[in-house]
Amino acid sequence: MNKKDTLKDLLDSRGSDYGSFSRLARRAQIIKSTTRGSTIDRSPEHLVHLEAFEMIATKLARITAGDPDILDNWVDIAGYATLVADHIRNKDKE
Repeated sequence: MNKKDTLKDLLDSRGSDYGSFSRLARRAQIIKSTTRGSTIDRSPEHLVHLEAFEMIATKLARITAGDPDILDNWVDIAGYATLVADHIRNKDKE
């Protein structure tokens, strides 16, 4: 199997888990739009917060677009939240 087949297989698998990418993208962008105008600014000190929020938003979109029992999405959300919590705890140490 070549790389092109592997990529096609991966995309086909994601499509069967979550539906079309355009549907998923719409959901993710709706969720992500909640940060626009929020109190979280886009300064360097808040980029960790924003990036984690956007990654969590993508996972939430996957959960609502596809099978909510795909464990990886939930584990990833916990992971991103933990990264932000660790970042906040260690802010004074940086």
